[in-house]
Amino acid sequence: MTINRLKAVAWVLVADTVLLLTVGVAMWSEATSDAEEAVGKALFVLGVALALPAVLVTFAYVRSRLQEPPVPAPSRSDWDPA
Repeated sequence: MTINRLKAVAWVLVADTVLLLTVGVAMWSEATSDAEEAVGKALFVLGVALALPAVLVTFAYVRSRLQEPPVPAPSRSDWDPA
């Protein structure tokens, strides 16, 4: 998997996790009925379940970036036009 794809997957997982946790807690704490409370709890649990893959993919992305060899600066010859 290329680094750009890994980065995109990490961003999507992190964004989904944050949104699910935020909406889940909001629905759970401000529920006006038992159904809304149940949906809030379910969204929160789903956010917690997505947190582990989000962390693992983010660590994999960071690790791949650290192991990537540095790109050398382009060398310039005396014969190159200015």
